[in-house]
Amino acid sequence: MFAWHGARYTGVDLTTEAMQATREHLAAEGLQGELRAENAEQLSFDDGSFDIVYSFGVLHHTPRPAAALAEVHRVLKPGGTAKIMLYHRRSLNYYVRILGYMRARVAWKALSRIGRWDADRKSLRSAEVAGVRGNASSKVWELHYQNLLRDGWSYLLPASFVHHCTDGPECPYAYTYTRQDAQSLFAGFSSMRMRVAHLPLNKYPLARCLPRGFEQWCAGKIGWHLLIEAVK
Repeated sequence: MFAWHGARYTGVDLTTEAMQATREHLAAEGLQGELRAENAEQLSFDDGSFDIVYSFGVLHHTPRPAAALAEVHRVLKPGGTAKIMLYHRRSLNYYVRILGYMRARVAWKALSRIGRWDADRKSLRSAEVAGVRGNASSKVWELHYQNLLRDGWSYLLPASFVHHCTDGPECPYAYTYTRQDAQSLFAGFSSMRMRVAHLPLNKYPLARCLPRGFEQWCAGKIGWHLLIEAVK
């Protein structure tokens, strides 16, 4: 979309697969863009290279998000803008769905197999990644159970469990942030604005009767996306 509206676009990703998909997308739209395999925590660009750095739901999946944000600041020109989405901890999704429903379901699966834990440990799958993304597949509960067998009940502690709930049980990192956390992360910027969004209640049958305005109001308070715009 940036390239479509005339921006000189540079895209970076850790994986060649993502770059190839973007390359094909640009070609299909007749657009130009530079694509590089990069580590967000150690970018190869010179200081002050860009007017805008945009990342939506990515940097909280790095081992060291603070290092990645420092790189965002470094490669921005003075007066440049960072537009970043991070997961919002004080959200309905975090407290009710992840720490409530999902954690209880994993615990129930483990408790339902009391007496078979030793046998299940012996038959654990190899370290090969199953490739299950998100939480739509029924396989996620078996993968969570296997993770719990490896890590013990500490797997269900909030600081551990959240990493494996946002983008699937095999996701290694998924940090969440309060507004105060985000202010600390972006302390090196001259100014920043934040807003909260994304609470799709209408995908749940019992909530479809709620007015759209009420859903939007709730999203601004307890939504899952913390949208940040910061100026260097």
